[in-house]
Amino acid sequence: MIAEVLPSKQDAFIYDYKDHTGENPVIEQGFFVGKQGTKTWGFGFRVFFEPKEDWVIESLYKIGYEATFNKKHPYNNLEFPFLVSDEELFWWLIDYGYRLGENEPILFEEYEKNK
Repeated sequence: MIAEVLPSKQDAFIYDYKDHTGENPVIEQGFFVGKQGTKTWGFGFRVFFEPKEDWVIESLYKIGYEATFNKKHPYNNLEFPFLVSDEELFWWLIDYGYRLGENEPILFEEYEKNK
């Protein structure tokens, strides 16, 4: 997962991320500070993934998220072919246990046990 923020929003993002996770985000490990004046509105939250089964994309669509084909986003050196750019989904996944950078799938049973 990737978060891109403008320098003017960096402190707010660090505060929110630490509030959700108890840890600071690490620059260049899924957390990037963009250049002031770029087209980013302040925050960009991207979830890159490689679905092993078609039902993953279908399920995202059914709950209101559109997975788009990743056209080689400059920060995605992880080589995942699909992405969803959505702040709400990003924070939900963070609260579920995922972190910035590359993640292994988390089973619901493991999430409930470690909650």
